[in-house]
Amino acid sequence: MRLESAGTNRKICEQLGTHYMTLEMLENATQVFVMEQKHIDAIKKEFGNGFYNKITLLGIPDIYKYGSKEFIEILKEKLTSIITH
Repeated sequence: MRLESAGTNRKICEQLGTHYMTLEMLENATQVFVMEQKHIDAIKKEFGNGFYNKITLLGIPDIYKYGSKEFIEILKEKLTSIITH
């Protein structure tokens, strides 16, 4: 399994020097994990409803700094729970 990370806000991605989501990423993904509903809405707005069946909402508030250790631990817990069930 290959994991990639990308943001749904182009301006913030440019400011932080991080990756903005692309159509190619969404097409190639078997699953797309998002933190909040606003991320689903951003994907729908930019790329339409065609990827909705790949999206899993994690329910993690988007309040953490990029690369935060606390966020990474929460993300690991959520993904482990999803993958093992």
